[in-house]
Amino acid sequence: MAFLDATRAGTKALIGLYGGSGSGKTLSALLIARGLAGPDGLVMMIDTENRRGEMYADQIQGGYKVQQLSEPFSSTKYSDIIRDAELSADGKPAALVIDSFSHEWEGIGGVVNAAETIAENK
Repeated sequence: MAFLDATRAGTKALIGLYGGSGSGKTLSALLIARGLAGPDGLVMMIDTENRRGEMYADQIQGGYKVQQLSEPFSSTKYSDIIRDAELSADGKPAALVIDSFSHEWEGIGGVVNAAETIAENK
């Protein structure tokens, strides 16, 4: 088995941020997205935090588009809204921020909730 030279083959960064409430995850994600997208690239945000993601609208140079995602937070709903972002009339985003994915796991309609519902109905 041989090691090959690394090449950048059109891969996109997939970055997860973790921290306590109020630690700056959302602002950091938006700043990273702007850096990845460049000054003119389209940045989009999927916001599950009741419009909290819009509080940085005046701090992100070039702005960003936002779409709210509400319960139920099923995997299918996340997949659908990500597809909608990619097919947006505004164009395909250069960077997409999802704030937050934890709802898909532990939110209403998320994986844990769905598993509990299945267990209760057996």
